[in-house]
Amino acid sequence: MYSNQKKRNRKRTIVSRVTRWYTVFVAAIFIAMFSVALVLSDTWSSYTTRTELERATIGMASDLDDFESFDDGTYFAIYSKDKKLERGILPQGFHENAPFSPGRMSKYNSDGFNFYYFDTYNKDEQKWVRGIHSIKWLSNELQIFLLALIALAPLTIIIMRFGGRRILNHGLLPIKDVTNMAEDIARSRDYTKRIDASYKHSYDETARLASVFNKMIFSIQENFDKEKQFNQNVSHELRTPLSVIMAESEFGAKYTDDLESARESLEVINHQAKLMKDMTEQILELSKAEQLCWSDLDRLSLSELVTEYCRQHERKWVESGLKFDIQIQSDIWIYGHKLMLYRVLDNLVSNAIKFSKTMVLIKLERDQGQGFGENQKNISFKCEKPEEITDLTTATLKVVDDGIGISPDHIAKISDRFYQVDESRNKEINSGLGLGLSFVREIAELHRAEFKIVSEEGDGAEFRLKFIMC
Repeated sequence: MYSNQKKRNRKRTIVSRVTRWYTVFVAAIFIAMFSVALVLSDTWSSYTTRTELERATIGMASDLDDFESFDDGTYFAIYSKDKKLERGILPQGFHENAPFSPGRMSKYNSDGFNFYYFDTYNKDEQKWVRGIHSIKWLSNELQIFLLALIALAPLTIIIMRFGGRRILNHGLLPIKDVTNMAEDIARSRDYTKRIDASYKHSYDETARLASVFNKMIFSIQENFDKEKQFNQNVSHELRTPLSVIMAESEFGAKYTDDLESARESLEVINHQAKLMKDMTEQILELSKAEQLCWSDLDRLSLSELVTEYCRQHERKWVESGLKFDIQIQSDIWIYGHKLMLYRVLDNLVSNAIKFSKTMVLIKLERDQGQGFGENQKNISFKCEKPEEITDLTTATLKVVDDGIGISPDHIAKISDRFYQVDESRNKEINSGLGLGLSFVREIAELHRAEFKIVSEEGDGAEFRLKFIMC
């Protein structure tokens, strides 16, 4: 009972399974090979025996003066014209009156004995000559050869079994390393670990597997670090308004004696609650953007979308005191998500308004050349491009401000979630959540668009989105 349970609990590995089937397959090949060898050997032995018997009998009949009763395993007998045995030797089990078949190879069976015999007639001597040869299953030489093969077959199978198992173990070594590393990472949650793929005799498939696994772990580590940083930033950003809300609510409950003081506390609480609401909405927008795919996009006019946005905000912009330069080329069509593109445009323009001194430029135009810049290689596409797009004609949307600009050190990080430039650019009156440009980058990736920031300190900032036209 215990042994049966132990067998059931024993884990089956690829190596043991392949080795078992490999051994069975090799054994089957040996059995088939022996069977074919036996059939071919028997056929060949029978053919050579009959051919030699016919040749020897005809040769003996041609010269009866040198007649011999036995020669090299063949018995000879001379019969009279009326088929009576005169002289010669017949092997045991062969009857002297076996029927004659002139010029034909015949077969005779009696009491478990099997013979080939051949009859020919000598006209000059008027005698019949009969040659007889015992039918053996195999010749002695073939029997010894096949017995040697049968004796060596088990040893050969054993050697091939262990040799094949060793090759499999060596070939599947990276798979074992991948499994052990995956278990180690799952147990320790340390995503910095990698598989050593520098095997001296590694195979292409397993080496690629190790390489792909390392890339996957790197991607997981990168996403894990980003999510960890994101969670820390969310906690940090929420902690401030929550602390203010709690402090103001406690202050209002304990020390507020008149309506004016209570109103001040409520205004502070309302302001902080709005900040939390804005942050929650932007986080939800980011989450929604990450779930979208190219199949969710529709063919739309980017020219009309930008024009519509500018008309809706024209009155609001007049109140800002800034000059707006709007340049929009017509008939620019792309595959896009209208609501998401609207939010992207709003983020870019709102960002420009915050930091601009005198003017904001919004420009949409077709590109003279085709294709993308170097930054495109840094965009990880989530879906395949639809078949309807057959070329790479592009159009660029630019939002430019004449603010104090962004230093090169900050440009590479400014689209990270919750990242904000230092206080010199991000003044208290222009403070944000650090999610706007991260949202823009996510939507750019969804639309196969190149998102690029061009800026120098003290010389404004230019935000570009280059789209594939359709």
